[in-house]
Amino acid sequence: MPMFSDTLGKEDARRPRMELGLGIWTAQTRRYYPLARIRERGEAFVDVLDGRKLVVYVDPETNTPAALFADAGGAAIRDREVRLDTGAVVRSGVVYDAAGSRLAVDRPQQIFTRWYGFALTFPGPEVFGE
Repeated sequence: MPMFSDTLGKEDARRPRMELGLGIWTAQTRRYYPLARIRERGEAFVDVLDGRKLVVYVDPETNTPAALFADAGGAAIRDREVRLDTGAVVRSGVVYDAAGSRLAVDRPQQIFTRWYGFALTFPGPEVFGE
């Protein structure tokens, strides 16, 4: 609607305005992960953010994207869990080691958002895969 879109400021046309994705920001980086790209990568994968390994995934319970830092080389969705190649698993946003003990989790600042909202808040962000 024009009344709504007029309030959005200058549009970043690199992505569809209403596209859903995960926006992550740090002191150095602003990156947007389109939900479709996360799904294309098997719904769980490892990326690097500011020199740290970042697990990006679609939570099997909530169907929403999320991310956490972990020293893993790979991640996959199996049996409604995010399984890391270290033997750790993510269940309902909680990380457990191979023995089943709960681990402390470090997460970047993140938000499940539409592209226009993230691009307006953080002009010119990186887009994963581009």
